[in-house]
Amino acid sequence: FTDITGPVPFYAVNTSLSVFLLWGVALLFVLCAVYADPRTTGRPVRMFYVSQALMFGWLGCDDRFKFHEWMGGNLGIADHYVLGVTALVELGLLLGLGRSLLIGRPAWDLAFASAAFLAMFFVDAFLPELLRLRLSVEDLSKTWAGLFFFLFAWDLLAGVIRSTNVRRAGMLVS
Repeated sequence: FTDITGPVPFYAVNTSLSVFLLWGVALLFVLCAVYADPRTTGRPVRMFYVSQALMFGWLGCDDRFKFHEWMGGNLGIADHYVLGVTALVELGLLLGLGRSLLIGRPAWDLAFASAAFLAMFFVDAFLPELLRLRLSVEDLSKTWAGLFFFLFAWDLLAGVIRSTNVRRAGMLVS
């Protein structure tokens, strides 16, 4: 565990925010899985919540510890291919287990998150490494994707709470 340091103040702040958001998404999906009423929530949806907790927990670790870069190097392929496979697995989970949840506001959150993720992926995969502001655009896109994934999970959790009538003193989820 080290401090994130660098040549300028707030070095790697986008990565720190992104990791916080991705792990926050994982936590929100854990809460969805815990509070989803088994009588009204089908098994595929509960499995989707668990899969998302694992996926976003992994993505947070990957962002912080650069696992996909390490894997790409060890496999002898560009690291964005490893991230692309992760994105395809996520797409499969969304269209398979989570399809019934892709309506209304969560669907919009997911659309914005996906657009920001695709922008980040495009910059990482296709723009030259030494292009001015390339890393800034990539990291900002990553952070925006994390924010909209967080909103996606938040809106799904709000739906779970409304549908199961879980109320906490002083807590209002809208």
